[in-house]
Amino acid sequence: MSNLQRPSAAVLAFEHQATNESPVSCRSRRARMSQMEPHCSPVESQRLFAPLHLETRAVVPTDCAAFHLNRRPQTLRCWAMRQPSDVPRPIRVNGRLAWRVDDLRRVLGVTA
Repeated sequence: MSNLQRPSAAVLAFEHQATNESPVSCRSRRARMSQMEPHCSPVESQRLFAPLHLETRAVVPTDCAAFHLNRRPQTLRCWAMRQPSDVPRPIRVNGRLAWRVDDLRRVLGVTA
């Protein structure tokens, strides 16, 4: 293995001093942390947002629209800046983006 893939002995010794763990457990802790799931699992997200066919609001915030479109909120913010022709366009409400529920339903093929 190269030095880029494996931490040096000095780095492991520093981590050992900082955390009072053995160098082996520091390495395994780093591996465990890289395999951790994201903070918000899909099951938790489903509890936060109503299904699109039951949505009663005229517009929804970016995080809700991103959930329904299966994209990250930042992707929708980029779409709002670049305004591609094949995606729904948001409106601004008090400086914040709001996505029309009718447009989301049309893009996803969901009936009300």
